[in-house]
Amino acid sequence: MLDPDSQVTPVSQTRRYVALDGLRGIAAVLVVFYHLQVSNHFTHNLFFRNGYLAVDLFFVLSGFVISSSYSHRINSVIDAMRFIGLRFFRVYPMHLATLLVLLGLEVLKLYSQSSGMITASDRAAFTGVNSWGAFFANLGLVQGLGIFDYLTWNAPSWSISCEFAVYLVFALATAGGLFRSKILILLLSLAGLGGFCLVAFTHGDLNSTYDLGIVRCLAGFFIGASIFQTTQDRRFPKLSQSSISSGQIILLFVFCLIAGTISDAKIVAIVPVFVSWVLLLQSDTGVLARVLMTPTVQYLGRISYSVYLVHYVFLYVEAIVLKRIFGIPSLLDATMHVPVFQTDRWTGDFILAGSLVGVVVISGLTFRLIETPSRIWGRELILGWSNRARRLQQES
Repeated sequence: MLDPDSQVTPVSQTRRYVALDGLRGIAAVLVVFYHLQVSNHFTHNLFFRNGYLAVDLFFVLSGFVISSSYSHRINSVIDAMRFIGLRFFRVYPMHLATLLVLLGLEVLKLYSQSSGMITASDRAAFTGVNSWGAFFANLGLVQGLGIFDYLTWNAPSWSISCEFAVYLVFALATAGGLFRSKILILLLSLAGLGGFCLVAFTHGDLNSTYDLGIVRCLAGFFIGASIFQTTQDRRFPKLSQSSISSGQIILLFVFCLIAGTISDAKIVAIVPVFVSWVLLLQSDTGVLARVLMTPTVQYLGRISYSVYLVHYVFLYVEAIVLKRIFGIPSLLDATMHVPVFQTDRWTGDFILAGSLVGVVVISGLTFRLIETPSRIWGRELILGWSNRARRLQQES
């Protein structure tokens, strides 16, 4: 998904990329709307049905931010292991927390079925997408690497699985000096664009998950990393404030045009827009950057990782509550495995608004109670280990 570490201070700069943090928050909300399948007056159009594209934006942002923070720090095996350890404690605790919540719900379902409290069910507990095999794959964070031909448990976490695999590739590539070669950086950019084209023309669009999702992730991540490496060149042209603002407005229009009118392989045209956004927003200047730097959008950026992982669990529980208490039925989407609420548009508007508020509130809590403590504790643990490893290496 998405790199959740939006508060990283780049090695070569004294600030973080504030506007890009906000862009990540908006992208997370688009993913929520994409998965929230309910008839309403706002999101039943092609623009929101293309909301999955936010995941590709996450990948590009992740590559850019991770490269800015670590491409000059990873020079040895110990550095690479430290990077992987820090990333593990950044992404895994929230993944594990949501997985355990879904496990608890599946246990309750098993109990209800065995006790006769539920006389009929679409799926027996611990079967299909929520099988024990799929659970252990999710536990090992490999569920998105082509092991299954369907999404499992917390469906959006396929991208977390892919991204952690790409972290391993990035650590090895950086330790091997890959980013010290401008030719290789250019080749990475071309390979990334080629990867997106491969997905688009093989899958018919970019919405590939359990099959070619790892290609999407590799492509987006290394394009983002290449953007950072390229812009560090002093010969890279600097744009005026007016040019940056004009470019940001034009890009917003182009993004809405592409996302709102294209649903086939030509949707790959969105990738240059994402690249241009990163190029124009990294300076934290311009009219769009100012919007993304407002407190509300910045808050969404801070909790975006929680939003991404929490929203599927929220929708799963919400479907149960609405059905049992309010009599609003729902069906399970065969592809995304999210509930499709069966109701009128006006009721759907309330469900839409209530879902967004509920996801943001719960995500704020998980950010404070799970993400932040685990990141701090993990950082202390990993940095303590790496410092000891370096001392031992120097003594030997």
